Amino acid sequence: MLEIGHKLKQIREDKKVSQQEVAYYLKVSQKTYSNIEANKSSLSIIQLFKLGTFLDFNIMEFLKEQQFVFNKVNNLSHKENDNTLPKKLLEQYEYRIREKEQLIVLLREKITSLQIKSNEK
Repeated sequence: MLEIGHKLKQIREDKKVSQQEVAYYLKVSQKTYSNIEANKSSLSIIQLFKLGTFLDFNIMEFLKEQQFVFNKVNNLSHKENDNTLPKKLLEQYEYRIREKEQLIVLLREKITSLQIKSNEK
C-alpha cells in the first residue's frame, strides 16, 4: 500500500523540486518535510492542498486514489470501497472551485474595463 508521504516524494522528485523548496513554501523546516515524506510526521489537509498548488497536481485525484494510508501515526488507513473523504467535503471543495472560477471571470472583466478606461485617456 502506497502511503501519502511516499507519493508526495515521488511527485516532488518528478517535478525536480527540493525538499528545502517545499519546506520553505509550507513554512516548515526541511527536517519536518522530510519526516512527512518518510511518513514519520502527519500532514494536515491544508498542507496537502498547498502542496497540490505548489507541485501542480490535482488534489481531488490524489485523494480519490484507492491505495493510500493517510496518516500512519493515527492509523487512518484506506480500505477498499471505503471513502476517505466524506461526500460533503468533496462537495464543499467543488463549490469553492466554482466560486474561484466565477471570481476569476469577474476580475478579468474588471481588468478589461480598466484597460479600456486607460486607453480612453
